[in-house]
Amino acid sequence: MRQAISAMQTGDEAQAVLLLQGLVEAYPDLLSPWLNLGILRLRTGQLESADAALQQALRLDPENPVARHQRAIVLRHQGRFKEALALYQALLAAHPDHALGHRNLGILYDLYLNQPQQALAHYRRYAALSVDEQAESRVWIAELQRRIAAEDR
Repeated sequence: MRQAISAMQTGDEAQAVLLLQGLVEAYPDLLSPWLNLGILRLRTGQLESADAALQQALRLDPENPVARHQRAIVLRHQGRFKEALALYQALLAAHPDHALGHRNLGILYDLYLNQPQQALAHYRRYAALSVDEQAESRVWIAELQRRIAAEDR
């Protein structure tokens, strides 16, 4: 597993896939190889296989916040917005301080569901939870507030 993670971190995606495929075949009941294979497939735009790997990860651990979050991103990319919304909501109900869950739910509400008030709430929560990304989220919040104010006129 260490070699696969190292390959992912250095951008050697082909090696990482080979290693992870070997791990899921040899140890189909281990969560980490499925989860990392799903993340890698998402990163390379292979949404169908990313979804399959992440679904398997969720079968092994239905409450896993990383698997829920990554699968919700896959669903969003596939245009399956209602399913993504339900998965984000379940994630945040179980893990209300999951910063990236709030960020990505805000994106879903903002860019795909046209629900700016809901997006704003999640962008604000993300900003409160994520020190490293506050500058980026402040821009999103200001832009969204501007758009909401323009719509109210």
